[in-house]
Amino acid sequence: TSWAGPKAQEDQDDAGQGKGGRDEPEEDQEDHEGHRNRMPAPQGQSAPQDGQGDEDGFRIRKQAQPPVQDIKAGTALLTDISYIYYGSNGRCYLSTVKDASTNEIIVWTVSERIDLSLVLSMLAKLDKVDWLPEHFMIHSDQGCHYTSREYRKYLSEHNIIQSMSRRGNCWDNAPQESFFGHAKDEMHLKECRSYEQVQKEIGDYMDYYNNHRCQWGLRWKTPVEYRKYLFSQPSYEVAVVPPTKITPWTSPRSDA
Repeated sequence: TSWAGPKAQEDQDDAGQGKGGRDEPEEDQEDHEGHRNRMPAPQGQSAPQDGQGDEDGFRIRKQAQPPVQDIKAGTALLTDISYIYYGSNGRCYLSTVKDASTNEIIVWTVSERIDLSLVLSMLAKLDKVDWLPEHFMIHSDQGCHYTSREYRKYLSEHNIIQSMSRRGNCWDNAPQESFFGHAKDEMHLKECRSYEQVQKEIGDYMDYYNNHRCQWGLRWKTPVEYRKYLFSQPSYEVAVVPPTKITPWTSPRSDA
């Protein structure tokens, strides 16, 4: 059964926005188009004057845009392996490399075995990604695949910097874990009856995630669109956009 994710998921972002999402904005917060919060003026104070508020005694507060860090694409990559259960009792393994700055899944492999070839064959695909910088870092947990001599030798031979999470701390690789959680929720894995079907399902989902699924933290762009946006910047250097500061309203000082 082919996956029809784009129709069902096009309104959700990577943070799980929507009914029941973990980071769903409150109903009165500003959305990305500039709607404004309305908060009641403090007790005992009059409504702000001269454009500081509105006629109903509410002070107006502008909500900050998402704190976006425009970091050079491809300089910091994340990788991990996850179980994929499908059909009634099928199981396979998915290994991915995710760009930490754009959330794009750059390469991935699927296998029925969780041996070292699952990871090494995935790394070999990075050689065909022409937009990656000459030097970059790849971060993982301390699983046996990533501490193996073969894996570390491959990274050394290709001048790839290795980074690893602290022992027993999954939060160090949280963006990658978050992707697996969203993917398993959104793919139609129960409808897959064979390994070939789940391979196609995963491939279709990767295309949707990278090219059609807009994300709030990426200025409402898809991962591929955001990568192209970063490359289109004139200097293309690190530029951190801090959240807008919110200045609380205070009543005018009385002359009395």
